[in-house]
Amino acid sequence: MGPSKKLQISIVTDHDIWINDYVVSYIEKLKSNNHNVSWIHDIKKTPTGDICILLGCGQFMEKKIRIKNKSNVVVHESAVPNGKGWSPLTWQIIEGKNIIPISLIEVEEDIDSGQIYFQKEMKFEGNELIDEIRNEQAEKSFELCDLLIDNYPRSVQNGQNQKGKSTFYKKRNR
Repeated sequence: MGPSKKLQISIVTDHDIWINDYVVSYIEKLKSNNHNVSWIHDIKKTPTGDICILLGCGQFMEKKIRIKNKSNVVVHESAVPNGKGWSPLTWQIIEGKNIIPISLIEVEEDIDSGQIYFQKEMKFEGNELIDEIRNEQAEKSFELCDLLIDNYPRSVQNGQNQKGKSTFYKKRNR
Protein backbone atom coordinates (compact mmCIF):
# COMPACT_ATOMS: atom_id res chain seq x y z
CA MET A 1 0.00 0.00 0.00
CA GLY A 2 1.73 3.16 -1.16
CA PRO A 3 0.65 6.77 -0.98
CA SER A 4 -1.58 8.19 -3.67
CA LYS A 5 0.77 11.14 -3.98
CA LYS A 6 3.84 10.86 -6.18
CA LEU A 7 6.86 12.13 -4.21
CA GLN A 8 10.19 13.60 -5.26
CA ILE A 9 12.69 11.59 -3.18
CA SER A 10 16.47 11.94 -3.01
CA ILE A 11 18.75 9.35 -1.45
CA VAL A 12 22.24 10.49 -0.46
CA THR A 13 24.93 7.92 0.35
CA ASP A 14 28.67 8.24 0.57
CA HIS A 15 30.40 6.95 -2.57
CA ASP A 16 32.15 3.90 -1.10
CA ILE A 17 29.74 2.63 1.53
CA TRP A 18 28.38 -0.89 1.96
CA ILE A 19 24.70 0.14 1.88
CA ASN A 20 25.07 1.11 -1.79
CA ASP A 21 24.76 -2.61 -2.56
CA TYR A 22 21.20 -2.49 -1.18
CA VAL A 23 20.09 0.93 -2.45
CA VAL A 24 19.54 -0.07 -6.09
CA SER A 25 16.72 -2.51 -5.30
CA TYR A 26 15.17 -0.05 -2.82
CA ILE A 27 15.10 2.67 -5.50
CA GLU A 28 13.46 0.21 -7.90
CA LYS A 29 10.78 -0.45 -5.28
CA LEU A 30 10.17 3.29 -4.77
CA LYS A 31 9.96 3.86 -8.52
CA SER A 32 7.49 0.97 -8.86
CA ASN A 33 5.31 2.94 -6.42
CA ASN A 34 5.46 5.87 -8.89
CA HIS A 35 7.90 8.05 -6.95
CA ASN A 36 10.59 10.08 -8.68
CA VAL A 37 13.89 9.08 -7.09
CA SER A 38 17.39 10.58 -7.35
CA TRP A 39 20.46 8.86 -5.92
CA ILE A 40 23.50 11.01 -5.32
CA HIS A 41 26.81 10.78 -3.48
CA ASP A 42 27.60 14.49 -3.14
CA ILE A 43 25.29 16.17 -0.65
CA LYS A 44 25.96 19.55 -2.29
CA LYS A 45 24.14 18.24 -5.39
CA THR A 46 20.94 17.41 -3.51
CA PRO A 47 17.99 18.25 -5.77
CA THR A 48 14.81 20.05 -4.71
CA GLY A 49 11.94 17.80 -3.68
CA ASP A 50 9.77 16.39 -0.93
CA ILE A 51 12.05 14.03 1.01
CA CYS A 52 15.83 13.64 1.18
CA ILE A 53 17.06 10.47 2.90
CA LEU A 54 20.64 10.16 4.16
CA LEU A 55 21.84 6.55 4.36
CA GLY A 56 25.46 5.75 5.18
CA CYS A 57 26.23 9.42 4.68
CA GLY A 58 28.95 11.07 6.73
CA GLN A 59 28.56 14.42 4.95
CA PHE A 60 27.20 17.48 6.77
CA MET A 61 23.96 18.91 5.39
CA GLU A 62 24.06 22.70 5.58
CA LYS A 63 20.87 24.74 5.94
CA LYS A 64 21.10 25.96 2.32
CA ILE A 65 20.85 22.31 1.27
CA ARG A 66 18.23 21.32 3.85
CA ILE A 67 15.79 23.97 2.61
CA LYS A 68 15.67 22.31 -0.84
CA ASN A 69 13.43 19.53 0.57
CA LYS A 70 10.38 19.59 2.82
CA SER A 71 11.88 16.81 4.95
CA ASN A 72 15.48 15.65 5.32
CA VAL A 73 15.91 12.47 7.31
CA VAL A 74 18.74 10.29 8.47
CA VAL A 75 18.71 6.71 9.73
CA HIS A 76 20.71 6.41 12.96
CA GLU A 77 21.35 3.15 14.82
CA SER A 78 20.66 4.24 18.38
CA ALA A 79 17.90 5.44 20.70
CA VAL A 80 18.75 9.10 20.27
CA PRO A 81 19.64 11.23 22.16
CA ASN A 82 21.65 8.33 23.59
CA GLY A 83 24.34 7.21 21.14
CA LYS A 84 24.62 10.11 18.72
CA GLY A 85 27.72 10.36 16.57
CA TRP A 86 29.73 7.87 14.59
CA SER A 87 29.30 4.11 14.01
CA PRO A 88 26.66 3.61 16.72
CA LEU A 89 25.81 0.07 15.61
CA THR A 90 29.45 -1.06 15.74
CA TRP A 91 30.03 0.60 19.12
CA GLN A 92 26.94 -1.07 20.61
CA ILE A 93 27.97 -4.49 19.29
CA ILE A 94 31.40 -3.94 20.86
CA GLU A 95 29.60 -3.08 24.12
CA GLY A 96 27.92 -6.51 23.94
CA LYS A 97 24.38 -5.32 23.14
CA ASN A 98 22.23 -7.59 21.00
CA ILE A 99 19.05 -5.48 20.80
CA ILE A 100 19.93 -2.26 19.05
CA PRO A 101 17.50 0.57 18.35
CA ILE A 102 17.40 2.20 14.94
CA SER A 103 15.81 5.63 14.49
CA LEU A 104 14.62 7.77 11.61
CA ILE A 105 15.20 11.40 12.56
CA GLU A 106 15.02 14.83 10.95
CA VAL A 107 18.35 16.33 9.93
CA GLU A 108 19.17 19.48 11.90
CA GLU A 109 22.15 21.80 12.33
CA ASP A 110 23.33 19.89 15.39
CA ILE A 111 24.31 16.33 14.45
CA ASP A 112 21.69 13.64 15.24
CA SER A 113 19.50 16.11 17.18
CA GLY A 114 16.30 16.25 15.10
CA GLN A 115 12.80 15.02 15.81
CA ILE A 116 12.30 11.27 15.91
CA TYR A 117 9.77 10.02 13.38
CA PHE A 118 10.05 6.25 13.78
CA GLN A 119 12.09 3.70 15.71
CA LYS A 120 12.55 -0.04 15.37
CA GLU A 121 14.87 -2.60 16.92
CA MET A 122 17.49 -4.82 15.39
CA LYS A 123 18.01 -8.11 17.19
CA PHE A 124 21.21 -10.10 17.01
CA GLU A 125 22.27 -13.43 18.50
CA GLY A 126 25.90 -12.36 18.83
CA ASN A 127 27.34 -14.75 16.26
CA GLU A 128 26.41 -12.89 13.07
CA LEU A 129 28.95 -12.15 10.41
CA ILE A 130 29.28 -8.62 9.02
CA ASP A 131 27.10 -9.38 5.98
CA GLU A 132 24.28 -10.63 8.22
CA ILE A 133 24.54 -7.52 10.40
CA ARG A 134 24.50 -5.24 7.36
CA ASN A 135 21.54 -7.08 5.84
CA GLU A 136 19.51 -6.52 9.02
CA GLN A 137 20.61 -2.88 9.19
CA ALA A 138 19.62 -2.24 5.56
CA GLU A 139 16.28 -4.04 5.96
CA LYS A 140 15.33 -2.03 9.06
CA SER A 141 16.56 1.23 7.48
CA PHE A 142 14.29 0.75 4.47
CA GLU A 143 11.35 -0.25 6.70
CA LEU A 144 11.74 3.07 8.56
CA CYS A 145 11.93 4.98 5.27
CA ASP A 146 8.80 3.19 4.02
CA LEU A 147 6.89 4.23 7.16
CA LEU A 148 7.80 7.84 6.44
CA ILE A 149 7.08 7.71 2.70
CA ASP A 150 3.87 5.66 2.82
CA ASN A 151 2.26 8.05 5.31
CA TYR A 152 3.79 11.31 4.09
CA PRO A 153 3.27 14.15 5.02
CA ARG A 154 1.30 12.98 8.07
CA SER A 155 4.33 10.94 9.18
CA VAL A 156 6.46 14.04 9.77
CA GLN A 157 3.71 15.91 11.60
CA ASN A 158 3.86 13.36 14.43
CA GLY A 159 7.59 13.65 15.16
CA GLN A 160 8.73 13.54 18.77
CA ASN A 161 11.42 15.75 20.25
CA GLN A 162 14.38 13.89 21.72
CA LYS A 163 14.27 13.67 25.51
CA GLY A 164 17.09 13.01 27.94
CA LYS A 165 20.83 13.46 28.07
CA SER A 166 22.80 13.20 24.84
CA THR A 167 25.71 10.79 24.62
CA PHE A 168 28.10 10.58 21.68
CA TYR A 169 30.15 7.87 20.04
CA LYS A 170 33.57 8.88 18.68
CA LYS A 171 34.64 8.29 15.11
CA ARG A 172 36.22 4.88 14.75
CA ASN A 173 39.72 4.57 13.31
CA ARG A 174 40.75 1.65 11.14
